Amino acid sequence: MAAGLALNAFAVLARGPGDVDRPSVLTRVGPYAFTRNPMFIGWSLVHLGTGLAARSPMVLAAWPFSAALVHRAVLAEERDLAATFGPDYSAYAARVPRYGSLRRTAGSGR
Repeated sequence: MAAGLALNAFAVLARGPGDVDRPSVLTRVGPYAFTRNPMFIGWSLVHLGTGLAARSPMVLAAWPFSAALVHRAVLAEERDLAATFGPDYSAYAARVPRYGSLRRTAGSGR
């Protein structure tokens, strides 16, 4: 749970001010250099961590369904970002994986 909250905080700091639903800048620094979706990953980790901390079989059983809904939201957001940022987003998506990588991408920046 703490890892998910920390990842979300790091993503918010890296992203900077502005509307999350209508970004004006394509963020490629911080956790966005390793994953295109750090906030979605963070919330999924919070869900999983909450179930583990509470030792709740119901919360843990709901996690795969929640992850599937998150994945649907990710795909929709990626379509919107591709429409908004065009070739810049396509190049970013080609370099940075959807759900993460431990290697830092070359030439990343905001």
